Amino acid sequence: MCARADSEDREKILWGGRMKNLWRMSLLLMAVCAIAAGCLSYVYSLTKPRIEKQAELEKIQALKEVMPDATRFDTDTVPDRWIAYKGDRKIGFVIEVSASGYGGPIRIIFGVDENKKITKIKILQQNETPGLGARIKEDKFLAQFCGKGKREARLKKDDALNGKIDALSGATISSRAVADAVEKGLLELEQGANTDEIAILKEVFPQAENFRMVSSAQTLKIWAGYEGEKMAGWAVETTAKGFGGPIVILFGLSKSKKITGIKILSHNETAGIGDQISGPEFLWQFQNKSEEEIVLKVDDPRNGKIDTVSGATMSARAITQAVRDAIKQVK
Repeated sequence: MCARADSEDREKILWGGRMKNLWRMSLLLMAVCAIAAGCLSYVYSLTKPRIEKQAELEKIQALKEVMPDATRFDTDTVPDRWIAYKGDRKIGFVIEVSASGYGGPIRIIFGVDENKKITKIKILQQNETPGLGARIKEDKFLAQFCGKGKREARLKKDDALNGKIDALSGATISSRAVADAVEKGLLELEQGANTDEIAILKEVFPQAENFRMVSSAQTLKIWAGYEGEKMAGWAVETTAKGFGGPIVILFGLSKSKKITGIKILSHNETAGIGDQISGPEFLWQFQNKSEEEIVLKVDDPRNGKIDTVSGATMSARAITQAVRDAIKQVK
């Protein structure tokens, strides 16, 4: 009986010792983790300025690479755009744009001279398929853009008349993403995208006094519109693929998801035919319409409320589709 009691006492002592060791190890591990976290935080605080400086140096290098004649670059009022100078003379711009490629976002930077021609183009970031879409960063593909204007910077297969860019074999989506993004950047430059932003937003959503950007994707920008402190709706910029190239659309949207106004910011449609998509006769039809109603009547006689534009049905359809798709993204 005594032997059994002694055995139980020894087990209790051993168990107690193990628990003490476990607590010691846990405390030691916590201390090591805390020290490691402190060290990492300290190292980050030391390296952060260097990382930021390196990123700035890389950006300056990219600016010089696409606009080699420039001696300085000033930040423009438009985000991701710089004014290039040679001495005191302005010689052009450098523009950074983004596109949705086959494998994800593609970041592009390119220079534009005084004649609105591309000086050089560089891919800053891409995740396209190696051996296929990833070839968009090769000089052979990018060199095609040099000296081209907005219409010429299109794929030949998309615009046989004006396009001068050969798509990469097996990578048309990636090639088109680059060409479309570059063309949009040139269009915005030509249209004077540095016009007072709030004034333009109020054109399509006059109820709002102020706006705050809530989404800044390249192909879909969304601003929340406020009346005082109260959110009243949204202003939305989206892009449609028209007959002549990208059509940039801005529209206002009430909280009940009805159109409050719509405006075409830029397009390349045929004069006298397709360019009617920017006229009041076509655009007024969108006023106070819901997503379900923004359909061409020829496509949906029952629900559609939009008459097409004679000779430009493709572009009219692209606009209605782009607006509907954008409304779905507004939360």
